[in-house]
Amino acid sequence: MIVIPSAKPRLTYNPRAEIAEFGTKRSSGTFGAIGSFQVGSYTGWFKVNWWDGTSTLYNPGIGVSSASKAISAPYNTTAEKRFSIIPTNSSGVQIGQLSSIAFGNSGFSPISYVDVIGLSKLETFACDAGANLTSYLHNGRIKYLSLSNTGFTSISIPPGSLTQRIIIGSSTSFTTLNGLDNVKNTLQEFSLTSCTSFTSAINLSNFLALYHIDINGGSITSLRAQNCTLNAQYYSSYNTFLGGAKLSGTLLDRTAIVQFFNDLANGNGYLNVSGAVGAPDLTASDILIATNKGYTVLNIAP
Repeated sequence: MIVIPSAKPRLTYNPRAEIAEFGTKRSSGTFGAIGSFQVGSYTGWFKVNWWDGTSTLYNPGIGVSSASKAISAPYNTTAEKRFSIIPTNSSGVQIGQLSSIAFGNSGFSPISYVDVIGLSKLETFACDAGANLTSYLHNGRIKYLSLSNTGFTSISIPPGSLTQRIIIGSSTSFTTLNGLDNVKNTLQEFSLTSCTSFTSAINLSNFLALYHIDINGGSITSLRAQNCTLNAQYYSSYNTFLGGAKLSGTLLDRTAIVQFFNDLANGNGYLNVSGAVGAPDLTASDILIATNKGYTVLNIAP
């Protein structure tokens, strides 16, 4: 008997899913001024449908284009104004996918609403949002996620996420990060800086792709990283090496710092403990735990 396998369902392009939607409560000036709103598209074109019913077509090519819109009456109020971003061809007809979206300055491009959940190939989402962004639903296809100055309290990372870099910063309201284990096999950089209300223990043990941790200025008292190898890598865009752990200005005491040193596998990254609560109590023997594994301990003199 010959068995004919059933046909696999054909994946079809879903244009509705490829639209990103946002809201802003900025009430004056130019939204997106000084290049603070930038978008990339795999087609080389995208269109923004603004809150006043107008549209603007942009052609970033293989890079990104800055988009902006003057806020005029009757929209010059703090009521939320919605706008959408659509990948297009040169004629403004929707096709393809968006590759990156960035709101780089909450003073010029504050964001109060985000919906990027359906974008199938969005790799970068960066948003210096401002306090009016009180919720965010993560799209696990995003590889680079950067959120700062937000008003939300929590984020959940869904199963199957491909995210490689999670950067959350400068938030006094953020307290909860769920589903971090869902990126155990992909996460390369973890940054949770100046999130003063976040006090939960962070466990990055066996995140074997991880090379950089930054919890500078936070309130975390426990950080585990068993079997992690933190190696320095050079980034020309930063003109610096990135790789290691920045524990400076934290509430980690001597016991927590020594535990972190003991957890690490051999590597060559930089471990900055300057200003950490337990840094003055570290002994020469404590520091040798890290240096004997190949790390450089910065800004501490035992």
